[in-house]
Amino acid sequence: MKKLLSVLFFIFIVFNLFADVHVSSQPHFGQINDMEMTEDSLFTVGQDGYVINWRTDGTGEHYQISDLEIKMVAKNPKNNNIAIYETDGYSINRISVWDWSTQKKIFAKRVPNSVSSLQYTEKGSYLMVGTTSEEGIYFLDQKGDVISKIKDPIEMVTLALSSQSEKSCILYTPMGYIRYINLLTREKKAELTIEQSLEQTVLFSNDLLFAGVKNNMIYVYNSVTGNLQTRIQAKKPFLATSREDNSLYFLDFDGSNYSLKMVSAEYADITARPVILKYFTTENNSEITAVTKSADMLYAACKDGSINYIDLTPSTDICLMTEGSKKIYSQIFDIDSYDDIFYFLTENSIFTSSYTTKYIEPITINNGYTNLITKDETSLILWSKGKNLPIVLTSAENSWIRKTLYAPTKSLQNVKLINNKLVIIEGSNSVKIYDFDTSSIKEVFNGTGIQDALLFSNNSLYVAKTASTTPKSPLIQVDIQTLETVALPVTGEVSFGLSTGTEGGNVFYGVLYSSENKQTQIYAFSPATKQFSAIMTWNEEDTKAFTWFNNGILYTNIGRDQIYGINIRTRKGFVYTRFAALPVKTTGNNNLLLVLNKDGSVSWYNAKNNTMYSNWYITLSGEWVSF
Repeated sequence: MKKLLSVLFFIFIVFNLFADVHVSSQPHFGQINDMEMTEDSLFTVGQDGYVINWRTDGTGEHYQISDLEIKMVAKNPKNNNIAIYETDGYSINRISVWDWSTQKKIFAKRVPNSVSSLQYTEKGSYLMVGTTSEEGIYFLDQKGDVISKIKDPIEMVTLALSSQSEKSCILYTPMGYIRYINLLTREKKAELTIEQSLEQTVLFSNDLLFAGVKNNMIYVYNSVTGNLQTRIQAKKPFLATSREDNSLYFLDFDGSNYSLKMVSAEYADITARPVILKYFTTENNSEITAVTKSADMLYAACKDGSINYIDLTPSTDICLMTEGSKKIYSQIFDIDSYDDIFYFLTENSIFTSSYTTKYIEPITINNGYTNLITKDETSLILWSKGKNLPIVLTSAENSWIRKTLYAPTKSLQNVKLINNKLVIIEGSNSVKIYDFDTSSIKEVFNGTGIQDALLFSNNSLYVAKTASTTPKSPLIQVDIQTLETVALPVTGEVSFGLSTGTEGGNVFYGVLYSSENKQTQIYAFSPATKQFSAIMTWNEEDTKAFTWFNNGILYTNIGRDQIYGINIRTRKGFVYTRFAALPVKTTGNNNLLLVLNKDGSVSWYNAKNNTMYSNWYITLSGEWVSF
């Protein structure tokens, strides 16, 4: 996915990186986009960047591959490899292949356009990647190299299936063509003209029939002649037919209930009316987003992240699908620490806890906040990223005491506590400072493209921003008394992730992305000398990396899938073994490093020798579960 390219000024210790899946019945966080059925398991992917391999015992192996949305998944039929397509919906379109047995990435490849289909050939020799580009489709070998299997470019491809021998393949293009390709000669064998813009396209009935959906209508064609066999009207249909099925199975929706219907395709005659096998609803009336079917069971992936299933036995009653996934964990939104006290913020509460005792001490309820800052041992600051909720000060000893510090009119992007002052980024165009000593607030910078800000001294504020806005620098200095600004000699497209160094130190740290060379750097900046020093470089874009300095170690999640620690004095680095979820924040003291993971779990590490202690989830009943 992302490769460590270089480390400047620091010597990195090389580790073999391992990560463990998390096994539970916990559903996805958000919509499920795709499913892949195998003989003994079911793979699902969705908005949360997770791949879950649901096992026959009702639990799933969870592993977060990306912080981007995963749109598609394909399983190699001959080994443990899976392929996924992840995207930000804009500029990043990436295919990666993983050995699921070890969670080891085999290769990753950026493609210039959106991916429209993803499928392995029948023997698993190639990964077929259909795209919206003029190239149409790429064939990737086991190493990720592009192999030429088609002589002439083909427009957008939304279905690609190979023959059992892998000597030929069938393609469907939304321009309205079924094309047969000889993969040995790379020549087109045949071309059939059918309906344009069909979705959910499938082959079935020994590959004699081809079906797709358009405007609440199911079209079925003879895949050899291209003749239209039948059209079936259905509301929000989902095709639940696999290549091995002899009949067409699909879901219909009447506005409140789903129905599973079947049309017999015996002897390629599919003109009969559909037979209703059963009516059903999902648990909690969750909206279905994808379906698949085994010989005796229908599986439905839902918009709320859950998996539901029901048997195929015909019934005249309205049945309830069984929810195969069960939410058992609450999500930790934020963490912070003050000396040896660790604070946790969940949807409903704020509490402290200890690694040694696991005892949970409630502090107060949470009424809509997503972020916390420990001011001192007796008070906390609450705010919400992306919302305009008031910033409040609450007592850690008396939950009834709350004081509004500032009520923003725009959504908050970041809030930091530095030198008894709050640095507040409101929207993306205003930096304000709240002074606890005077209980006053002052706007100290107004501009566009603001990403982060850091109060380095009583008078000097540093603002990280996009370089495309005035002044044309990704890092500027602001005198908070005179409000004068100075553009600093830093070259790059955007800076962010600012953090202070040692107390009274002479540098601060940040992250810089350059679109010219598509590199992301962790850097140190000296205000006294105006010197910029690159510490480590990542060879791809990462606009969400953070930096955090504590006890001589600079921590970062650059690359998004690991925590790295850099000892500033010894110039050596460490890689921290991650859990199933991606790390998003760090806090700690001299002995313990606590990492907040994207799924709301936390990971404890020994801050002195960098080893992992344990991974914790908080249950819905308010108890720790460790792994």
